[in-house]
Amino acid sequence: MLYVFLDTSILENDPFLQQKKKLELLFSKGKVKILLPDVVIAELTKHTIKKSKDSVSTIKKNLEILKQIQMQNIPTFELQPLTQNDIKNKYDSLQKSGFIKIISSDNVKISRIMARYISVKKPFAENKESFRDYALFCTCADYVHDNNLSNCYFISKNSSDFANKDKSDFHDDLKIESQGMKYILELREFIQLPEVQEKFNEIQKEEDYENLVENWIQTHISKLIPRNGELVTEWAIKNLEESKYLHNLFNKKLYKSIEEEVSNKCMNAQPEEFSSFFDSGYVDYEGIDSIEEFDIQDFTASDDGSVTISGVIYLSVQVSIYVYNWSYERDEDDSQYICLASGAVEMHYSFDLTLKDDDKYEVFYNFENIKSDLGENYYE
Repeated sequence: MLYVFLDTSILENDPFLQQKKKLELLFSKGKVKILLPDVVIAELTKHTIKKSKDSVSTIKKNLEILKQIQMQNIPTFELQPLTQNDIKNKYDSLQKSGFIKIISSDNVKISRIMARYISVKKPFAENKESFRDYALFCTCADYVHDNNLSNCYFISKNSSDFANKDKSDFHDDLKIESQGMKYILELREFIQLPEVQEKFNEIQKEEDYENLVENWIQTHISKLIPRNGELVTEWAIKNLEESKYLHNLFNKKLYKSIEEEVSNKCMNAQPEEFSSFFDSGYVDYEGIDSIEEFDIQDFTASDDGSVTISGVIYLSVQVSIYVYNWSYERDEDDSQYICLASGAVEMHYSFDLTLKDDDKYEVFYNFENIKSDLGENYYE
């Protein structure tokens, strides 16, 4: 059994672990136990309530704007932000299912935290108060010690407080107390550890899991590549990459979702993200030319028949770059912004796509990078 402690930084954008399909698979097969200190739950609750209130407020303001300009067919619905009780119920449900275990910080003494604070040892530093971070760390370290556990992983993006310079281990100040735990910077880094990959290999060799994957691929891919002894996930990815399944799915049913992501990115981007030659302006999104390719990195099947496909989508996108017209300050008859470049750029998004059947799906995107040669001939 592998024991995984998650910090707030890992769950900030996914507080209820809805996108952690790899962890969910490991848990469902009895390979990992996910442990969340109550300090993390408290912080996630605070942040999630704020995000929920801010989001609902923004939606209501935008609906009011639409009403003021007298747009037709404006939807009417009641939106309420999440409450502390709503969030508590969600975590109670996750704990009842066994997916997480919430561990208490009640036995972490204030005197222990204050001694660390006075000595200015990590996670404390000069002019930096880290009471919450040390309480979190002590909760995890004490749980490992009190239960005589091994194979424990403390996953946190907060390397400045917990890690050494190369982010490969705990800081020397925390070494003694961290016995039995290994520091990991990112969840994806944990997933790639040899001992974790070994767990996935064990799962793939289980007959019921092999059947889940094979049945799904055989149902959805028309021309199959024969399986020649490779692990079932590798075979599934190979078939998906060789087929047009994802291209068809994104071009038909998921096009609106990816277009919304790209449009929002362009709307909030600065010209220098598309070309180092420009600044002080805005980017005008004109449309997606095409989906160039997919790099499928993972395929996970669940007992309920759903699958999650993870990878990177490469898009050709048409944009125009507008920059501030400095002559506008001298002559207001000039345009305030002028278009200095337009054309196709390549935008990359990582994605996690969960398919429950052909008509039910969830997809999460994360912007990766932009490849662009716009503006390279600007000074010629």
